[in-house]
Amino acid sequence: MISKRAEILFKETPPLVEAHFKCAADPYHNETNRDGYINFGTAENFLLEEKLVEKISTIPNITGKTLHYDFPWGSEALRTSYASFAEKFLGIENINSDNIAVGCGLSAIIEILSFSVFDEGDKVLTIAPLYNGFYHDFETRFKAKIELSHSIDRKGVINREILSKDLKNTGAKFLLINNPHNPIGHCYSKSDIRMIIEVAKENSVFIIADEVYANSVFGDSEFISFLSEEFNDLDYKESILHLYGLAKDFALSGFKVGFFLSHNEKVTKAVQSLTYFHTVSTHTQHIVNNIISDHKWCEELFNYNNEILKETFSELTNGLDSIGIDYYPSNSGIFTMIDLTPYMKEKTAQAEMELFNFLIDELKISITPGQFFGEKNYGFFRVCYAKPNETLKSFLQRLSKLKEK
Repeated sequence: MISKRAEILFKETPPLVEAHFKCAADPYHNETNRDGYINFGTAENFLLEEKLVEKISTIPNITGKTLHYDFPWGSEALRTSYASFAEKFLGIENINSDNIAVGCGLSAIIEILSFSVFDEGDKVLTIAPLYNGFYHDFETRFKAKIELSHSIDRKGVINREILSKDLKNTGAKFLLINNPHNPIGHCYSKSDIRMIIEVAKENSVFIIADEVYANSVFGDSEFISFLSEEFNDLDYKESILHLYGLAKDFALSGFKVGFFLSHNEKVTKAVQSLTYFHTVSTHTQHIVNNIISDHKWCEELFNYNNEILKETFSELTNGLDSIGIDYYPSNSGIFTMIDLTPYMKEKTAQAEMELFNFLIDELKISITPGQFFGEKNYGFFRVCYAKPNETLKSFLQRLSKLKEK
């Protein structure tokens, strides 16, 4: 006997989850399992492991204090370190530990936020294509409703008129933004962000700014936070809620650490009170505090990360060019969208899923169909390419077999 609430969580296994499990059960390895599944569907960075293991091995041992309870919303030491980190590496100034909450990953932070600010049926508008995990994080338990705005083109240009119209027509209370954007891999410019804040202010909606890829920008663009001092003249800081975590820039997805930051005291207190149910272990906080407080090491890591992401993206796109597959001109993140419409019988959701199944069953590669991101044009797939060079080469070799399909 289980509750009706719990039944919602596992009525059926989504195809993306099935694909992930297949890859996890028989993973590709360049030396020991060259016939295994190659997973380019899950947004994880595998390019920093050596540097992270080396760094973590040098962190001082825990003390007696670390063995006991601390503030559920994060230790004072960690929140203070994050305030300093956010100022240096995210460009967010004039914050203190009271503005911050720590939770066990961004999904948990989003659920806490959903419980805190939404009633069932309240709408949150986001720009499509979107990170498909938002559906689960916002809708599954606390019943907010994701609405889509098809207001961005493949080069990352936003149509202000469409975005504003969609906010009005949906009656959304919040505007949810990925900055940089997942899955397009686009970093918003200063003028983009100013325009988005202006539109939100005109429509009296809050902004949720998910900036988890802030230090994974390898193109000509520069990351600018929605909470940057650049936008103080708009007088809208209290209506902007910032999210960050360690899963992407730091490639520490297994640590499950997310940060919430806001100048809105009421929302912050609500989020902090609910972290009681989503606390991060004091041992993990001890490690994370030592990592993010070492600004010199962080700077070196991010410089290396962006350099190797640029190289890897170049290798990917060179390979796609040789195959004849088009792609988005991404400049950030660890993913891009590729155009596989030439390999579909027709431009429909069913044909896209048939191609997805062929890729996973016959070629043993997992990439994500655009329909799961709210992409209105069928045939585009997200590719998460932050993998070792040999894995990337094998992926491209298998993908080239589409010509024989």
